Amino acid sequence: MDFAWVLLADSMTYFAGFGLFWLIPYVQSKGVAVTRAGSMWSNVAEGYRYLKTNPLLILFFLCALMPFICVMVGNYLYPIYITSVLHAGAGVMGAADMIFAVGAVAAGISVPLLMNRFGPYTTTIFTFILFTISIVFFYSVPLVGIFLMFKTLNGWGNAGSRVARNTILMEMVPNRLIGRVNSFFNTAGMGMRVVLIAVCTQIVAFQGVRSAILLLGLLLLVSLIGLLFSRNLFASAAQRTTDVITNEA
Repeated sequence: MDFAWVLLADSMTYFAGFGLFWLIPYVQSKGVAVTRAGSMWSNVAEGYRYLKTNPLLILFFLCALMPFICVMVGNYLYPIYITSVLHAGAGVMGAADMIFAVGAVAAGISVPLLMNRFGPYTTTIFTFILFTISIVFFYSVPLVGIFLMFKTLNGWGNAGSRVARNTILMEMVPNRLIGRVNSFFNTAGMGMRVVLIAVCTQIVAFQGVRSAILLLGLLLLVSLIGLLFSRNLFASAAQRTTDVITNEA
C-alpha cells in the first residue's frame, strides 16, 4: 500500500474525532461566574499558589504523570530498541503501537469499573505498577515476543493511570481552579519530558538504549514511592467527607 494512503487514513481519524466531539450534547451553564482570563504564566502561577498549600497534592500529581512522560520518551527510545536490541523491523514497531492502542482501549472500559470498586487512588497505584512491570520486562527480557506481550500492559497502565489521575483531579480541586492547576502540571510535565529526553539521548549515545530504559524503570520506582507516600492525602480527604456526613446527620 502506498504510504500516502496510510497518511490519508490517519488524517481522517481527526475528522472522525471532530465529528464525535460535535455530537456531544452540551448546554452552557447559566448563572455561573466567568473566571477572569489571564496569561498562560499567570494561570500557571495561580495553580501553583493553590497547590503549595498542600504539598502532597504536588507530590501525587507529579508522580502520577510519570507513565505518560515515559510513553513520550519511549516514542524516541523504542524504535532504537527495536532495531538495535531486538534486531527487528518496522512490522514489530507497527504491531507494538497497535497492541499499545488495544491496551489503552481496554483501560477505558475496565478502569471505571475498578475505580467504582476500589477507588481512584488504589486504581492509580495498580495501573502504575502494571506500567512499571512492562518497563522492567522491556529491560530485563529483550525478546520480540515479550516486548509485544507487555505492550498491552504498557498501554493499559498508561491510559488507566491517566483516567484515575484526572478523576482525582476533578474530585479534589475546585472547578474554578482545575484549568489553572492542570496548566501547572502540563508545564511541569513538559519540562520533565524535555530534560528526560535530553538525558536519554546522551545515555543512548554512550551507554545504549537499554540503559535509558533502565533509567525509566528507576524513575518509575521512585515515583511509585512518592505515590505511596502521598496516601495520607486521601486518608484526610476521606476523613473530611466522613465529618461532613456526620455533621449533616
